Amino acid sequence: MRLTLKPENQDEQLQKVFQKETVTFKELSFQKKLEYIWDYYKWKIISVVALIIVLCTVIPSVIENNKEAALYAAFINTQMTDEKDPQILTDYAEQKQIDMDNKRMELDCSMIIKHKNPDRISMYSSQKLLAMFASDTLDVVVSDQDTCVKYAAMGVYADLEEILDKDFLEKHKDLLVYTDGQGEAGSHAYGIDVTDSPILKEEKAFLVPAVCSICVDASQPENSIKFLEYLLGE
Repeated sequence: MRLTLKPENQDEQLQKVFQKETVTFKELSFQKKLEYIWDYYKWKIISVVALIIVLCTVIPSVIENNKEAALYAAFINTQMTDEKDPQILTDYAEQKQIDMDNKRMELDCSMIIKHKNPDRISMYSSQKLLAMFASDTLDVVVSDQDTCVKYAAMGVYADLEEILDKDFLEKHKDLLVYTDGQGEAGSHAYGIDVTDSPILKEEKAFLVPAVCSICVDASQPENSIKFLEYLLGE
C-alpha cells in the first residue's frame, strides 16, 4: 500500500525543497549578479544607454550651433583634414585676441572640386559650396587659383582693395590676384596669394598655389580680415 501525504503536508514539503534550492540575490557572486541583471533588464539598460548617448551627442551640438559664428572658413582642395582645424582656429583666436565666449568658429576642409572631368565628390562639393554662398554662411575661402577664378566670376567675393587697409595693400600688392571672369585677368582684387603662408606651409595644406578670398556677404568681415592677416603671418 502506497502512503501519500495529505495535501497540506505536500505543500509544506515542496516549499521546503524550493527554499533549499533557491539562492537569494545577496548570495550570488558578483559575476552572477551581473549576469542576472543583464538577463532580466538588458533591453531597459540598452534603451537607457542609447538615450544617454543621443543626449550627449545632440545637446552639445545644439548648444554649439546656437552660438554666434565668429568665423566660418573653407579650404577647397586642401590636403588638410578636419582633425587639425581646431588647432588652427585656436591659434588664430589667441593671436588675434578674439573673444570666443559664447561664440564658435568652423573650418570646412571637406570639399574637393575637380574642374576637368568632375566626379561625384566634385559635384557634391560644388553644390555644397554654392549653397553656402547662397545662405551667406561663408566668410573666408582659401582655394587653388582655378577655383578662385571660377567663383569670383559669380560675384561671391569682395574686392580686397575696397575692404583692406591701404598700408596692408601696399605691403602685399604683389600678392593680389586680379580677375573678373573665368580664366580672365581683371581689375578687381578678388583674392590674395597665400601660397607662402607660414601657417599653410606648416600644415602642408595645399600642393598648388593657394588664394585667399573674403566673401562679399561675410557676416564677420572684421574677423575675416584678421584671418587673412593670420595666414600671412601678420
